[in-house]
Amino acid sequence: MDGCFRLMMDEIHKYEGTINQFRGDGVMALFGAPIAHEDHAQRACHAALATQKALVTYCESLKARYGIDFKMRIGLNSGP
Repeated sequence: MDGCFRLMMDEIHKYEGTINQFRGDGVMALFGAPIAHEDHAQRACHAALATQKALVTYCESLKARYGIDFKMRIGLNSGP
C-alpha cells in the first residue's frame, strides 16, 4: 500500500490538493481547502484520472513481481 499511497499523494499534490486523512486502505483529499481555487472540482477530477493512469504501471509491476491483481476505486464528492 505504501507504493500506492505515494503515487496518490504525488498526484493529489500536483493538483494542489490537501491530504486530509488516511484510514486503513483509504485516503481523503480536499481540493479548495485550505487554499481556495475556483476550479477545485476540476482539480479533484484531474487528480483522480491522473492517479488511475499512474497506477497502471504500478499494478503491472505488482502482477509481475507478486502475482497480485491490484485494483482501486476512486470516489468524488462535490457537496450537496
